[in-house]
Amino acid sequence: MRFNLEASELLYEVRFQSLNSKENYTYEQLYKNMNGEYFIHFIGGKYSEYAVKISYLDYKEREGSYYIHKYDINLWKNTSIKMQVKHPEEYIIIDWKKEKNESIIFEPYIPLEELPF
Repeated sequence: MRFNLEASELLYEVRFQSLNSKENYTYEQLYKNMNGEYFIHFIGGKYSEYAVKISYLDYKEREGSYYIHKYDINLWKNTSIKMQVKHPEEYIIIDWKKEKNESIIFEPYIPLEELPF
């Protein structure tokens, strides 16, 4: 499985940073690839749910991607929103699709003859 971040569209992003530990962080980004498939790219800190246990007391941070079914996306988003409501100082959520749509400003074309100056 190969995931091409450059050729995929970033739709949604969830950032978590614990206030108690700098090594407890998670960055999750929802992408849609050119085939219409959705996947999540994650970067997990040493004490995140994505960490890998390498010894009895030690963990290693990890980065990777996995496919997500389009029916599971709303559950993932809703869980993130609930966590942000519960811990607003630790979570940042960015809806990139919404940001992109809101940034497009429609400016009608006005011919030079109709301008007031």
